[in-house]
Amino acid sequence: MTITISNLNVADNAPSGTVVGALTAMDDKGTVIPCNFMLTKQAAGYFGISTDNLVTAWEGSIKPGNYPVTVRANGINTRFAGHAKFTINVTAVEPPPAPPPPLCATAVSGATSIAMKTTPKERMRIGILRYFRPAPKNRSDVGKSFGPRTCVRPLSQEHDQDY
Repeated sequence: MTITISNLNVADNAPSGTVVGALTAMDDKGTVIPCNFMLTKQAAGYFGISTDNLVTAWEGSIKPGNYPVTVRANGINTRFAGHAKFTINVTAVEPPPAPPPPLCATAVSGATSIAMKTTPKERMRIGILRYFRPAPKNRSDVGKSFGPRTCVRPLSQEHDQDY
């Protein structure tokens, strides 16, 4: 008599009800036996059973690590009773990286260009937008340099009409 599970890994940010793995009970000959599965108290709050599946039961996220689970099985139509211990590996999922900000540089007096190392493919995907700073609002700033500013940012189809 054997109880198996199809998977032992789940992400720490998996929503409640996510299937961790399918449970199967088999007799000594390898014949699958329909069973009612249940968990011991040890898994309470972390995991649950939904039909023949071990599912997550936490809300939000859980601390990554190894969580022991004991599954009990009772045959529905066949005289069968058994239990099995599994260790579920809850893995940390790193959030996706934040998108990089646009590359901006203020022109320096006397400078003629801003050097950027890019590949030809990258240059095709990058748009360059030049603009001037607005006129100073403060009289004490009159006469100070408010030179051009160059911003480089990726173009997308939705912004193509703006250029």
